[in-house]
Amino acid sequence: MKKILSFIILSIFAVGLVGPVAVSAQTTPPDSCKVVIPVPNLGTDSKCKTGETISQGDYGFGMCCFVQTVDKITNWVFYIMTAIAVLLFVYGGITYMTAMGEPEKAGKGS
Repeated sequence: MKKILSFIILSIFAVGLVGPVAVSAQTTPPDSCKVVIPVPNLGTDSKCKTGETISQGDYGFGMCCFVQTVDKITNWVFYIMTAIAVLLFVYGGITYMTAMGEPEKAGKGS
């Protein structure tokens, strides 16, 4: 039963990681990106300021779009890890509460 449960959890995790990438696949690279967080030290010619859309010919286009992509990925990783931490905390609490005074089971939940 544990093998099946771990396989299901792993499958859901794999689909969650691969699904968005497969859906947003593009045949050509993007020609612009919207700046969500500014990138400092790119020079005065850079348009990499919050709220602007920077196009491929602008100075700093590659770095700005790269930083925006890394920001999105780290935000998703943070959300996923937070959800996993909450689930593990709840699982530990349930295991501890259902130990019924047995030290081995109680130690497993903490």
